[in-house]
Amino acid sequence: MKQWITRIYTQVPLWGYVLVITISLAILAFTSSAGDSLTVDESPHIGAGYSYIVTGDYRLNPEHPPLLKLLSGASIWIGSSITGMSVNFPTNSDNWMNKVNAQWDIGYEFLFRSGNDANALIWWARLPTILIVLLGGVYLAYSVHYHTKNKLISIFALFLYAFSPNIIAHGRLVTTDIIATIGFIMSIDIWIRYLTSGRSKYIGCLIGVISFSFLAKFSTILLLPLFLVSGFGYMGIKYWGSKQLRSHILRLIRDGIIVGLGVFIGISLVYFIAMRNMSTDTQLQLIEESFPQNNTISDTTKNTLSTIVSIPGMQYFGHYLLGQAMVIQRVGGGNTTFLLGSFTNQSFTSYFPLTYILKEQLVTIVLLGSLTIISGIKIIRLVYTKSFILNKDWILTYWYEWTVIAMILLYWFISITGNLNLGIRHILPAVALTYIIIAIGVVRILIPLAFSRYLLGILIILYGITTFNAHPFYISYLNMFAGQNQGYQIFTDSNLDWGQDLKRLHTWTKEQNIDTLYVDYFGTGDINYYLPDITVIPIKSSDGPKIGYTAISATMFQDSFYLKQQNPDYQEYWWLKWRKPDYIIGESILIYKNTKY
Repeated sequence: MKQWITRIYTQVPLWGYVLVITISLAILAFTSSAGDSLTVDESPHIGAGYSYIVTGDYRLNPEHPPLLKLLSGASIWIGSSITGMSVNFPTNSDNWMNKVNAQWDIGYEFLFRSGNDANALIWWARLPTILIVLLGGVYLAYSVHYHTKNKLISIFALFLYAFSPNIIAHGRLVTTDIIATIGFIMSIDIWIRYLTSGRSKYIGCLIGVISFSFLAKFSTILLLPLFLVSGFGYMGIKYWGSKQLRSHILRLIRDGIIVGLGVFIGISLVYFIAMRNMSTDTQLQLIEESFPQNNTISDTTKNTLSTIVSIPGMQYFGHYLLGQAMVIQRVGGGNTTFLLGSFTNQSFTSYFPLTYILKEQLVTIVLLGSLTIISGIKIIRLVYTKSFILNKDWILTYWYEWTVIAMILLYWFISITGNLNLGIRHILPAVALTYIIIAIGVVRILIPLAFSRYLLGILIILYGITTFNAHPFYISYLNMFAGQNQGYQIFTDSNLDWGQDLKRLHTWTKEQNIDTLYVDYFGTGDINYYLPDITVIPIKSSDGPKIGYTAISATMFQDSFYLKQQNPDYQEYWWLKWRKPDYIIGESILIYKNTKY
């Protein structure tokens, strides 16, 4: 049996494994996406992306870079050309003509109030994200193989990535999380190739991948401190005490300046495409309305940005800086967060650690925990026996691994100390990079220590089965630590309830022969569009209990208790607090049947 498995492993080339795993990921992504209704952030992203394509005006959603939105908008445009589908954008709407950033209203009008086929638009808009998550997996496999020279490590890293419920969940939506994750993977890969080879041929590649990353999501700015530490650290260790140190440091600075100029041009070109017809007056109005506070920081930000965008040729990069400034403002402001029965309008220090523990597969946690413990024991033994020697060549040989670990730690530090708790999608780059480290650790540490290959095989099979079993509920996926049907008592928002289950709610009403439904829905989808033959009566907790079936999004249910804390006169869902839902749709919509008040 062992020889048979070994023969298959050695005879099947790497591309064969990559192909099979990627096809499996594609099947899971496409089939699960078909059952998800529009999620919260997709509405403004889809409307904004299509507006960039057809109007060349970047007034909508400036707090996110344009790359994924442009691709989604272009996909809709191409899809309409291929299928003959009519697509109307509401440029005659008051929200477009008289406002500069009515992104939520425009997104809703575009999808549901302009005579468009919303399901078709959403399918075409999501297509680029799915292609990116697939191509990103292929890139991950081959980049890991390049740096480790180990086929098994690259296969295992791709397997963990492709069958991760969290990667699949956000690898099918018009959001910036997965494209940013791929940006981190590519940028670290090319950066290490540049450092270790000492070849300037990688400068062009660096410009490309860093531009891609910065245009994917503003959080990728974290690559800058990583590159500074990694670059100067590598040169310092390799050439310490050598006369070549100064020349290599100067070369690093020179190349950094070249890359910086290239990235500036790359960002400006893409922003030009998105805002080619946008006037400076609209930009200035957008800047003014984006920072309404009257304080020194806000005024300085507005004045600085207004000056930059007024300089000929700088309006494009100035729009990028506007987005960065808006993100910093939002992070400082915080958001309302629910966690295990508690609320805060700032952040929980334990939020992301608990999110990782409850939303990552148990197999991942077991392997990561085992590697951490075993590595710690080995280091302690080496220190105790005075055998721990930091060899320069050994450190430089594994510089890729050290850089990946450094990025993971930096991302965790920023996430835990930051002021936004918005779900595991906000630490997705760290999640994906951890798969690389786990794969390296399993092959280089666990297997040589006689870790049972049969047990490892069981864990791998369990990992795959868990993902197939979770289909298609990847957004609301929680592992066994969370308990069954208890997600709404732990998380809300994008960790559980992002408006994704309206299609499944409609299917349930048909199965139950229900024609009237009270609904308190969290999301940007049109309830009547998704439940066309149901009498939908919108409610909120302050309306009191109703006779019949009531569907409440988990986020709206828990938010009612937060509103009660803020205002003692507010009526929360007190009559349902200690009652289990009669049904739960996709873990995110709670169904209660009331027969009396």
